Amino acid sequence: MLPKRINKNHLLKLSIILISIVFFSCKTEEKKEVKEQIKKHINSAEKEKISEIKKVQIPKEKLDSKIYINKLNSSRVQNKLSVSLFFKESIPDSIVKKVCSNVAKISSDITVVDEEIITNLEESYVSKYFNTNGLDTLLVFNENQVLIDTIYREKYAHYQNPLDEDFIAIYNKSDKINSEENYIVMSKNDLFQKNSMQFEKDSLYMTKTAKKLSFDSNYISFHSRAVKGKDTISILTYFPRYEKNYSFRFYLLKNHQPVDSLINDFTYNRLITVPVNKQNEDIFVSFSFVPNSDVFWDSLIGIDWEEMKIKTYSKNRLDLK
Repeated sequence: MLPKRINKNHLLKLSIILISIVFFSCKTEEKKEVKEQIKKHINSAEKEKISEIKKVQIPKEKLDSKIYINKLNSSRVQNKLSVSLFFKESIPDSIVKKVCSNVAKISSDITVVDEEIITNLEESYVSKYFNTNGLDTLLVFNENQVLIDTIYREKYAHYQNPLDEDFIAIYNKSDKINSEENYIVMSKNDLFQKNSMQFEKDSLYMTKTAKKLSFDSNYISFHSRAVKGKDTISILTYFPRYEKNYSFRFYLLKNHQPVDSLINDFTYNRLITVPVNKQNEDIFVSFSFVPNSDVFWDSLIGIDWEEMKIKTYSKNRLDLK
């Protein structure tokens, strides 16, 4: 028998647990009922909590002139394409956490396919918390930096499966895109230009570099090189696990010698050249992840040739001015 008074937080926890049990234990024929089960558990207490989030005053930001650049995802939503959304710079962490933890209760427009939950979100809601500038139309480039298609946004959504969760923009399917290949997308602009800088794997060169730097090649998780003028430029991720409290070291090298580095608790793996014209700098999309976890994302980084420095770009936005 339930007590007469139930704490709202307890009620919310109970609802979330119940939703999880319903979703992960249901059989195929029961999955059609999940949407209704979720709707039933959006009670008045939960609605009050959501209304608190919606009432939060978000400082107005200037129109972001930076273009969006990222890797295209062709596997998350069946027969659709998608890219990740990023919160606005002005959104405090406290609100980010609330939005992320209550997304399933913000919208009742939910689709469940196998183990995937897609919650469609209203544009007014998304534009309040996320930087959506330049996302309506995206240019699609293959790894050879050839423009192959233009895609148009259909809607915004929250995507979730047992291993992955993200806020996304969903686009029309393109017959020109092969799901087995990698593609770069960017906001529509007139400044794109093919870049000659292409990094490639070279195991022999990596072995020579490791020897010159006294690195144990068993702890090199990623390496590739490219030729720029008379110099050989290479990038290398090194993680000396034998050290106490080791970190991941991302090196920029010129003719085997380090010229710059980043130290993080995650690693970079592979660089895909972005076809943009930025003075004295080449731009790349890199697959980033935290080893031994399910945390992964695509980063936007640059190499400044004048200063010989690695640059990182927040929220996959780049100013071409």
